[in-house]
Amino acid sequence: MKTVKNIFCNTILGLLVMTATLVHGQNVGINSTGAAPNASAVLDLSPNTAGGFLLPYMTTANMNSISAAGATNSLLIYNYSVNCIEDYYSTCSCWEPVYCPCTAAPAIPAAPTGSTPVCIGTSTYSVTAVSNASSYTWHITNGTGTGVFSNATTTISGSATSQVISWTGNGTCTVTVTASNSCGTSASSPALSVTIASTAPPVPTITSGPTSICKSSAGNTYTASSAGATSFTWTVSATVGTITSGQGTATITVTANAAAGGPANITCTASNSCTTSASSAGYAVTVIGPPATPAAPTGTTPIATGSTGNTFTVGAVAGATSYSWSVPAGVGTITAGGTTNTITVTANASAGGPFSITVQAVNSCGSSASSAALAVTVSACAHGTVPYSYSASVQTWTVPACITTVTITAVGGGGGASTSNSVSGGLGVTIVGVCAVTGGHVISVVTGGVGGVNTVDDGAGGGGGTFVWDNTSGTLLVVGGGGGGAGYSGGSTG
Repeated sequence: MKTVKNIFCNTILGLLVMTATLVHGQNVGINSTGAAPNASAVLDLSPNTAGGFLLPYMTTANMNSISAAGATNSLLIYNYSVNCIEDYYSTCSCWEPVYCPCTAAPAIPAAPTGSTPVCIGTSTYSVTAVSNASSYTWHITNGTGTGVFSNATTTISGSATSQVISWTGNGTCTVTVTASNSCGTSASSPALSVTIASTAPPVPTITSGPTSICKSSAGNTYTASSAGATSFTWTVSATVGTITSGQGTATITVTANAAAGGPANITCTASNSCTTSASSAGYAVTVIGPPATPAAPTGTTPIATGSTGNTFTVGAVAGATSYSWSVPAGVGTITAGGTTNTITVTANASAGGPFSITVQAVNSCGSSASSAALAVTVSACAHGTVPYSYSASVQTWTVPACITTVTITAVGGGGGASTSNSVSGGLGVTIVGVCAVTGGHVISVVTGGVGGVNTVDDGAGGGGGTFVWDNTSGTLLVVGGGGGGAGYSGGSTG
């Protein structure tokens, strides 16, 4: 064995000598000139002009087989599956490309990412690595704002996929990136727009929301505005209620307190990424309930059967926006003011009563309890007013058995006007008479009409007279003369 070993060693030694391999201590040189190896190199393959150093070359599958078997750190190979020189790193149990020849410029990078809006100061921005890119060039386009990279300019290049930007002025800027390799440079990425602010947003204004809310009501919304604000902090007085949603946003929802109270304030502050504004002015809100119960209504009683213009009223109730009246059919019907604190009633044609009239006060939160009742009687003997408008026929009224005296107001019709010379007719006469009457008698009424208008010359028609008489006894009671028609200078009073 010893002889065989010696023969093998001598053979190898001879081969090394024949190929100009020089061994100096721990240094090995392989070249075609016989030059000694460089003292700093363990293996020196230069100078050599006749050829290069050929790495072991293999596929990705071959390479992975080596690593699976336990490759050593810094093992170097050429992977012709991807045309890359790759190095093995035992710390990560992985192959890393050392060099991959390019065939074209890299693809366009995606838009960079990072904070916006930002305060004046530094922020870091990143871009997703682009395949086959060896370097990246970053650009800041200053608009109304200003910023620079770590080199104090608006452009910086290097292999890093992130950069720190110092924002120095309020406003808006854009950030873009290009990717490069030895084959060329991509087009610019989509721009990231960055807003820079160093001051607080304006003091907010609460722009909408009810100033009166009902006890325990939900869903009451309030909205504020402040240019450039990214959040709002609201304060709601406990007298008003509690915030149920929206804290941090421009609109909140409030559930009202269970007890009436106020006015008390709602306020808010506005914030951006830098700081917070002063508080808004107070927005006064009152918590209310249904109105208090009204006092009993007042009005005339008894009222005459069939009479009109009978009014009933109730004192105004604080917080009430309308009123709801209850008038029994036995009293009559409401003809005016049905939702106000004063109503007008036309009495029933039949006597009856007493009947109860009540009223409730109303607002957006509900209705009060009903007031105490006003007792009203409808009587044929009650004094009331019976009106008669113009009619071409005779109108009648039967005197109730208990009536002995009536007051009659008779108004004659006015005279017609002459429109050709703008002259008015005379006024009808108004005659008031107090007359004795007998129950059961029929009183007849003829109401005078207005005289005809003359549109051609001076002569216009006279107004008709109004006549009231006791048809049963044939006694004339009251006459109101009609006004004269317009002449050259006007009509005479009847």
